[in-house]
Formats: sequence, C-alpha cells, structure tokens
Amino acid sequence: MLSSLRILAFCGLFVTLFAPTGIAQPNALSSSNLDALFNQEARVEVNLRGAILRLVAEASRNDEPEFASMIDDLRGIYVRQYTLSSAHSGAAGQIRELARSFEREGWETLVRVREDDEDVFIYLDTAGDVINGLIVMSLDQSEDEATFVTIDGRIDPAQIGRLGSRFNVPELEDYNDG
Repeated sequence: MLSSLRILAFCGLFVTLFAPTGIAQPNALSSSNLDALFNQEARVEVNLRGAILRLVAEASRNDEPEFASMIDDLRGIYVRQYTLSSAHSGAAGQIRELARSFEREGWETLVRVREDDEDVFIYLDTAGDVINGLIVMSLDQSEDEATFVTIDGRIDPAQIGRLGSRFNVPELEDYNDG
C-alpha cells in the first residue's frame, strides 16, 4: 500500500515540479469522459503536450538533463482530479470497470490496491522492454479525491530509477541500471 502511494506521489511530483517552469491519451480517460462521471468539473486539470512539453524539456535541460531527456520521449502528460463526493451514483463501479478494460486491452497491471476507502490502479502499455504509456487511477474516499494521471510516450525504466534516486523514492530506484 505504501509503495503504491509513493509511486502515485512520484507521478504527481513528476508533473507538479516541472510543469510550471504509439498511443494517445486513452479515450476513456479523456476530459469529457471523466467529467461525465462527476457533477463538477475537475478541480485540477493539467494538459502538457506538444510545444509545452518541449518548453519544459528545454527549460530543464541545463539543470536536469536526465529529466529533459525523458520529457523528449513523451507526447503528453494529463492529470485530472475530482472531488469524489461529486461523483454520479455508480461512478466508482464505472471507474473499476474502466480499470478492467485496460487489462482486457493488453495493458500490464503494475499496481492494484483495493483497501478500505482507497482503490489505486496503475497500468503500463509495454512492448518488450519499452514502456509506451502509464495510467494511474486513484479513488480515495478518506481524502474525497479521484485522481487520474496519464503519461503518453516512451518511458525508460532506467531513467525512472535514476529520477527515483534523485527524488528519494526507493521503490523506483530498483529500475536504476547503475
């Protein structure tokens, strides 16, 4: 449980630390499809793609070349966070079904936590040793949050390991090749 939360936290850190300075986003996780599950718009919405991703990569290239190299291989980073209590009746079941649909479509299940008031699902789109996409879905009733993160593009596990070491996320350091 703690490991999945740290991985989720790293994904959030990955987006929030650097946002200011294959596959497409799965249609099921598009803003309009997610918005349809809730009575309110997302309270957090991040869309990094195209020129914005290139800007982030270039802005960080001198200070964080490893991070810039990783961003160069991405097509998009999308985050949506909703107030879970604003979900339409049955939305939690629809989100769980959405998670099962990724499995049916061949996405690799990395993490699946169903514990007390929390569900966390993390999926990878892989081709051999190459990761082409990452999806994180988290429903946390105790925090009244539903969070969805999609990273679209090539993700090098060794780079993740090195960044995990840099940001002190021990669970991700195992991916480091050195």
